[in-house]
Amino acid sequence: MERVASNALSKLQGRSIMAALAALASACAAHSAPLPALPPQVPYLNPPSRYVLGSGVAMAVGEPNGDWVQFAGPGYTNHNLLEREHLTVEVDGRPVPLDWQIKRAERTGLYYGIAERGPLRFRIIDFARWGQAAITRLLVVENASDSVPHRIRVQAQITPSSAAGIVAQGMAEAPSGSGAVMVRATRAAATLFTHYPNQIEGAAVIAFAGPSPAATRQGSSYILASAPLELAPGSTEEIALVHAFPPVEVTARINPEIFTLSHAEHDLDQSIAQWQHWFEAVSPSYRLERIPDRRGRRLVEGALAVIKTNQSVDGGFAANLTFFSQGFTRDSILGLRAMSATGHLDEVKRWLLWEGRKFALCGHICDASVCSISPSDPSIEFDMGNIGVEGTALCVLCARDYYIATYDLETLRGLDKLLRYCIEIQLQQARANGYRLEFNGDETEVCGAVEIKQAGTLERLDICDRDWSLSSVALCAASLDFYQQYLRTLGENPAAYHSTREGKTLDLPQEQARLVAAMERDFWRTDVPGLETGFHDAFRIKADGAWPLHRLANVSLMPVYWGTPYPRAAQAADVAAIAHYFDPRTGFLPLVPEADTGFDGHDLGYLLWGLVETGNSAQTVVYRALVNGPTSDCWGAFHEAYDAAGVPNDHDLRTMETGVNVSAIARYWNLGEARPLRD
Repeated sequence: MERVASNALSKLQGRSIMAALAALASACAAHSAPLPALPPQVPYLNPPSRYVLGSGVAMAVGEPNGDWVQFAGPGYTNHNLLEREHLTVEVDGRPVPLDWQIKRAERTGLYYGIAERGPLRFRIIDFARWGQAAITRLLVVENASDSVPHRIRVQAQITPSSAAGIVAQGMAEAPSGSGAVMVRATRAAATLFTHYPNQIEGAAVIAFAGPSPAATRQGSSYILASAPLELAPGSTEEIALVHAFPPVEVTARINPEIFTLSHAEHDLDQSIAQWQHWFEAVSPSYRLERIPDRRGRRLVEGALAVIKTNQSVDGGFAANLTFFSQGFTRDSILGLRAMSATGHLDEVKRWLLWEGRKFALCGHICDASVCSISPSDPSIEFDMGNIGVEGTALCVLCARDYYIATYDLETLRGLDKLLRYCIEIQLQQARANGYRLEFNGDETEVCGAVEIKQAGTLERLDICDRDWSLSSVALCAASLDFYQQYLRTLGENPAAYHSTREGKTLDLPQEQARLVAAMERDFWRTDVPGLETGFHDAFRIKADGAWPLHRLANVSLMPVYWGTPYPRAAQAADVAAIAHYFDPRTGFLPLVPEADTGFDGHDLGYLLWGLVETGNSAQTVVYRALVNGPTSDCWGAFHEAYDAAGVPNDHDLRTMETGVNVSAIARYWNLGEARPLRD
C-alpha cells in the first residue's frame, strides 16, 4: 500500500499539492483578530448521536465524543476516505482525557464541545465555511491560572478507510518541517452508496496550521502532532487541524493560506456569520421565533441545519451523507418542503435548477443523480421502478411550492420543458390505463417487509411491484392542478393543451376530473372494520383488483399532504381513518397497522399535516408525540425507519423524513403567509 500511495503522491507533486505543503513554512501562528464569540450550545433533544457538518463541497461525520468516523470530498457524491480520526490533548507532556460532549451551536450548523481540567478550559470547534473545500477543527485553550504556565500539544491519530482504491501517505517537507497526511481515492474506490462508480479522484490533505513535526506511521494509522504551544497564565491560544480537499485535476491548486491559524479563525467567523444570516434572512412570517414551544423551535432549527448541510454546492441534495449521498428526487423534494415551509427559498430554486440540468442531460426525471462539483459527472444517474410517475409529479409540486412563495415565473419559464415532460408522461400513462397509475417502485415509502398480498407472507413492496397506486394518481391530480394555473399565467388555455408526447390536444380540466374520479372509483372502500365511514386505501392489486391485506398509513395520507383537489369530506375521512391507528400510549403510528412492522421516520409528519389541514382536534396530541417523543435524534433530524419498539435503523440525519416532519410542524404553527396562486 505504501508503494501505491507513494506513486500516487508523486503524480500529485506536479499539481502543486507538495508545493503548497512546502509553503506551510510561512504559515505562522500569529493571531490576526480575536475569536468570535461562540453562540451558546443547544441542549440535546434526545440521547447523543453522530452529527454531520459540511461546506457543500466537503463533509465530515463526527461522534459526540469528538471522534470523526467519515469524511469525503470534493463533492458530496464521492468516496469515504476515513475510518476514524481521534484527537489526544497533552498537557505538560502527559495525555489528558477529555469528554467533549459535542453539541450544536445555536443558530448554526457548526458543533463544539467544552471540557475543563483544573485551571484549563478546552473547546473543540468543528466547522466548515460554505463553498470551501475544507473542514477545520479548532482547539481553543484558556489558562485561568494567574501564575502557572502550561505546554499544550494535540495529537491526531488518522486511520484512513481500508476500502479498495483508498491510498494514504504521511508527508513532510524538509524546508518547512510541516507534517501532513494525504488520503486519496482512485477511480477504483467505492462511493458512499455503492450503486455508483467513483466520480472524482479526490484527495484530502490533513495538517496542523503552522509548522509541525513530520507524520509518523503507527500500524494502519498516521500520527500528526502539533507544535508545542506555550500557554502563559491568563492567556488563550488556538491550535487548528485543517482538512483540505483539493480537486485532483490538471489545474488543481491548494491555497497554502488554508493551513494558517489566521485563516482558520477567519473561516470560523465567516461560518458563524453565514449560518446566522441564513436563519435570519427570511420573511418575518417564517421566523422560528413564531414557534412558542421551545423544544419544537429547537427541533426545527437543528433539523433545518441538517437538511441545509445535506445540500451540495451544485444544488443537489443528498438523501443522507452518512450513507445515501446521492441526490434522490423524492428525498430531495420532501426535504425541500421544509425549506419552503420555513422561508428558505433559495435552496428550493437551486435544486429546481439542478434538476433542470439533470433533465437536460438525461431526458427524464432520474430516481437519483450525483451531487458533485465536477463538471464532467452529471450524466450518471440511477433509476428504479416506473420513472414516469410520482417523481415527475413531485417535481411539479416542488415548483408549485416555490412559485406560491415567490411568484418567480421566470425560473419556472426556464424549466418549462421539464414541467411539460413531467405532466405529459403522467397523463400518457394514466390515459392508457383508464386513469390508473402504477406505484413508482421506491421502497422508501413502505420501508420494511409488509403483508400486502398474501396472508402470512412478508414481502417488500418495492421495485418488483407494479400495482395500481393511490399516491401516483393523487400526485398526478395535484401536479396537474398547479400546471393548469401555470399555463393560465403564461396565457395558454388548459382546455386546449397540445401534448407533444401524445401528439394530441387535451382538455386538462377534464383530465384532472377523471383522475379525481378514479381515486374514488378504484381506492375508496367502506368494508374495513372500524373504518366503515370510508377512506382511500393505498393500493389495488393489478392482477385481480384485490385490496391489500393491510393498510399503508403514509400512502393514504399523501393526497392531503400534497394538496390533491378532491372533496373536503373525503380528505377528512382519509386523515381520520389513519389517525384511528395512532397509539397515544407510545406516540407511534404504525406504517402497517396491526402488522407490527414498525414505521417510517415521516409517518407522524404526514399525519400531523393532515390533521391540521382538516381541522382534526387530534393534532395537538400528535404534535406532542412528534416533538417530545423519542424518534428525533439529539439534533432534531430523523431516521429512515424504526422498528415496532421505536429503535431506528442506521440511516440517520435524513433529508426526506426530516423534511416532512419539519413542514408539518411549520404547518401546525402556521408559519409563512397565505398566498394565492396568481392567474
